[in-house]
Amino acid sequence: MFKFLKSLFIAEKEPEVEEVELKNLNNWFEDKVSKIGFNEQAKGYFSRIKEIKEQLPELIKNLNEAEVSKDNKNVEDRVKNIVKGHKDNFSREIERFEESLELTKRESFKTLQEYQEVVDYNKELDQKIESLAKRTAKSYQAAQHLFFDPVEKLFKKTGELNTVIKEFEKTVSSFHVEELISIKTLIQELNHNITKKEDFTTEIKEKEEKEKSIQSSLLIEKEEREKLKNNEEYKKHKEIEENIGEVEKKIKINDDNVFSYFSKLTKPLRKYERIAIDNKVIQDYINNGIKAFWQDPELKIKESLQGLKKSLEEDKIQVDEKQKNNFLELIKKSEKGYLEELKDHGNKLKAQREDLLKRIEDVEIIFKLEEVNKKINSENEKLSSLQNRILELKSKLEKVDLEKTKQEIIEKTNLKLKIKLKITS
Repeated sequence: MFKFLKSLFIAEKEPEVEEVELKNLNNWFEDKVSKIGFNEQAKGYFSRIKEIKEQLPELIKNLNEAEVSKDNKNVEDRVKNIVKGHKDNFSREIERFEESLELTKRESFKTLQEYQEVVDYNKELDQKIESLAKRTAKSYQAAQHLFFDPVEKLFKKTGELNTVIKEFEKTVSSFHVEELISIKTLIQELNHNITKKEDFTTEIKEKEEKEKSIQSSLLIEKEEREKLKNNEEYKKHKEIEENIGEVEKKIKINDDNVFSYFSKLTKPLRKYERIAIDNKVIQDYINNGIKAFWQDPELKIKESLQGLKKSLEEDKIQVDEKQKNNFLELIKKSEKGYLEELKDHGNKLKAQREDLLKRIEDVEIIFKLEEVNKKINSENEKLSSLQNRILELKSKLEKVDLEKTKQEIIEKTNLKLKIKLKITS
């Protein structure tokens, strides 16, 4: 009694400490797994299955050759035939099962992959035996009535196989095969993540070197651009561009005056166009006054305006007196050379613009500047794409948690193999 009480206070033995380099972790684990004793259990398991498989043909033969005993001579022939049919079906199903029962040619089981093969084999065999039991349940029950002994012996032998399967399930559980496989998976994940981390780190370094190269190239191109912009030739070019802008504004003001003039006369011109003999010019001005004005070098519209004036004065076009006076005032402006002034001023401005445009086309430095800007834009696009990729890689790198996986391996190894593992780089 005293010894029993004393044993309760004896501390559990401290797990053995083992230090393993990361690069050797997989081989170390496989070596440990090969020594847990599962090999002997697997060999014993297959040995028992082989033994049962070898016994089944003789038992099947005995059932096939079995005859109805004399004790059952009074059983009706119809019943005998039915029971014989069930017997034959039971025998046939067991025979098919026996023929499909494959045995491994492997002589030893030392790796987790081989352990897993045995576990999978047992699961598959369990499903087969369960399916066999369902298919033969009715035949087994019926055949017992006239062929009890051979049927029962065959049934018990398949039952032995079922017992072997269930016992091996407990063995697998006691050896923690599923947990060991999960440790193996974690080691593979760790190695995979190490490779990923190395790949990410290498690519980041390469991309950052390329980033520096592009930034250096950009700096040179930007310096070249500033140099070109400070060139006297470029300054002259910018001055011409500004002059073109000023001329464009004046051209627009002149065209606005043309538009304003003819838009005020649109209403009476529409009415006059209905009675005018030659109304093509009038239609053009009604549709688009500015376009018609610049396509009318001889200002034929003045003839139409004179016709409009006459029609207004003779009251052939009905408008109120105030409008009539306004329209006549506008026509009077054309008689004093207003349209010629607009035409002349516009032509001079357009000629001035053409001269400036020719001068700007001949500035060679602009072509150089455009080329430099193209290079800068191209390099900026490359740089932006590169920087996005670097950010993406760094984000992925941060998510690769080696320490968490290492800790899981250490904890599970301690629990299942009773080893205090220390993983070193």
